[in-house]
Amino acid sequence: MPRTITYPALRRLLLATSIWVCFLLPGQSQTVLGRVVPAFEARDLLLDEALYLLMEEAHVSISFNNADIPAIRVNVRAQDATVGQILKELLAPTQLEVELLHDQIVLVPRRAPPPVRWYTISGYVVDARSGERLKDAYVYEPERQVSTETNEYGFFSLRLPEGAATLTVSYLGYRSERIPLTVDRNIRLDVQLEPSLTLRQIVVTARDSLPLRFRSPEQVLDARLLLTLPSMGGEPDVVRATHLLPGVQTGADGADGIHVRGGNYEQNLVLLDGVPIYNPFHAFGAFSIFNSHAIRQATFVKSG
Repeated sequence: MPRTITYPALRRLLLATSIWVCFLLPGQSQTVLGRVVPAFEARDLLLDEALYLLMEEAHVSISFNNADIPAIRVNVRAQDATVGQILKELLAPTQLEVELLHDQIVLVPRRAPPPVRWYTISGYVVDARSGERLKDAYVYEPERQVSTETNEYGFFSLRLPEGAATLTVSYLGYRSERIPLTVDRNIRLDVQLEPSLTLRQIVVTARDSLPLRFRSPEQVLDARLLLTLPSMGGEPDVVRATHLLPGVQTGADGADGIHVRGGNYEQNLVLLDGVPIYNPFHAFGAFSIFNSHAIRQATFVKSG
């Protein structure tokens, strides 16, 4: 007598079948790569030949574009290895990677990583109390080992890749600062450092008031005291005051510049605040071009 299946029993059967299929399909792709191959050996084969051999011995389907397969020879030997392990070893010298499309293994060119974005962190390092800008302060990012120093205006500029970073700012006599950052744009960053070493004020006072201090090779001339020296026409001249120093001579009749230790007047280097002055005399060398009232101090070096 034929067995009759009622509607509720049929619905339960279909539901159980659908649940079994749903559990089977997600794990099927993983089973393809996890399938164990008892023995595989590709000895001096072209890569595409080794892939065809793997498909034959593992009973799997591998799709690829022949134009993407480099013409290289491979030597792979595996025992009780999975398909995924064998593919990883075969594709190691290439730019190919494995993708799964349902139960199909697909070899595609490896995607290039996204380009790294770089941003600039810039600002000033200043004293937290006085606001004075600090020259040669050290700015360092330890994770990427990138560093820089502030310039004479206390300004720094540092390029960092996108991502998290920690800047360390330090300066002699100040407490170091560690600043965490999220580098996702150009950032203006002003850093204030607290002094960690404060000394009492020290006042240095001279014991004598000689207008000229003879120190070899440098001799410092205090312009305020040189104003009291005799001068031609009653107008003080810092350069003519050097005629009183040993080893310095004038030209004929007190003109023609100055001659140091027998040298020519053209062999002297004259600097005004570090800037060379190429013709410091006028009136045939009788006078210099410097206003002694505007000079705080002059340094004369005979053996530089």
